[in-house]
Formats: sequence, C-alpha cells, structure tokens
Amino acid sequence: MPTGGGAAMGWEMLKIREELSKAQLEEQRARENGKALEKGIAALDRVIERYGKIVEGIGDSPLLLATEQNLTVAFVPYDNLHNVAGDAPIYACRVGMFWCRKVGKIGQLLGAEVQNKHPLRNDMLRGQMAQMLLTDASAAHERVLYVNRAPVLF
Repeated sequence: MPTGGGAAMGWEMLKIREELSKAQLEEQRARENGKALEKGIAALDRVIERYGKIVEGIGDSPLLLATEQNLTVAFVPYDNLHNVAGDAPIYACRVGMFWCRKVGKIGQLLGAEVQNKHPLRNDMLRGQMAQMLLTDASAAHERVLYVNRAPVLF
C-alpha cells in the first residue's frame, strides 16, 4: 500500500505543480496585458489631447465665429491690415472705383490667419478677417470694398 499511496501523492504533486505553473503563466500574461493596456490608455490620452487642440482651433476659426454669431466679415490681406483700425469707414463703389458711397465701418479683427484669392488677380493672399458693421447690407455682396477713404470719387 505504501507504493500505491506514493504514486497517488506523486500524481497529485505533479498536478499541483502543473496548476501552479499555469497560474504563474496567467499572472505573467495578465501583468504584460496590464502594461500594454496602460500604454494604450496613455496613447489614447495623447490622441484625445491632440484632437481637443484641433477642435479648439476650429472653434476659434474666424469663419466659424462669423457663421455662429451671424457677423458680416471681410478678408483683409496682411499688406492692408495696418489700414484697418476699429471704426474705420468702409466705402463701396458703383462702377469700378467711381461713384463711391460710405456703407459702414470696421468692427473688430477676428484672430487667426486665413487665405483667400485676390479679387482681381489669380494669386492667393494671406491675411485676417475683420467684422464689418454695415449700414447698407447690399454692400456685403460687393467684390471689393475700400477702407478709410473712397479711391477716386465720393
């Protein structure tokens, strides 16, 4: 009988060792999975932060502000930006640069840089958007408006 009991004890010891090895492997896999998940979470946090900055930038877009707040805006190239001060008068002309009339004044500049095509030539210009406070709403449809003074005749 001692031999039979020893064999049973040997099998049980082998089974316990096997289960212990499996448990240790499972623990090691779980730790490695945990580390991988932590790295994944950190990467997702960085992506969320980056997208948050993108959304914030879009929210500051002059065109979006103009749309949301129902503003009338005009593109002002950087070359002309020094001429556009708050309350500067705005003029529209009936024929080319003749028979001009005052149609409103400049409001505030709307932050970020934008690009736009030149109204007469085919090149791209960089500049900013400016709010226009128009007394003649039809002037918003003019291709070119003048700031501070009429170009030729008033």
